[in-house]
Amino acid sequence: MGQEVVPSRFRMNVWMTGFEPFEELTWVDKFPGTREILVGNCRFRVDDACERCRAVEANPTTGEYDLKVLDWLSKMMERRSYKSPHRGASHVMGILAAPLNQGVIRRHDAIRLA
Repeated sequence: MGQEVVPSRFRMNVWMTGFEPFEELTWVDKFPGTREILVGNCRFRVDDACERCRAVEANPTTGEYDLKVLDWLSKMMERRSYKSPHRGASHVMGILAAPLNQGVIRRHDAIRLA
């Protein structure tokens, strides 16, 4: 986008590191998903790419709508020829995953395909 975008703008529940950019999108195979991931000892079904709403355009500190993130995401993902399996949206980042068991996720827990 030509400027720094802080990760907190995307209001994620789990922040993953150690993967290639957008690698998590390869875990999405259809809707609802059939692939599973483990986060620590918690198992999740990967259901779809996370279609982003206008909230990502709001500064997480001030609430001011200050960046056209949705346009940027759409253009970037269209260049990658990516659309989410469920709605065909291109303004995506991250994944939506449904929990399959109870557990606790801790900082630095390993994330892996099940």
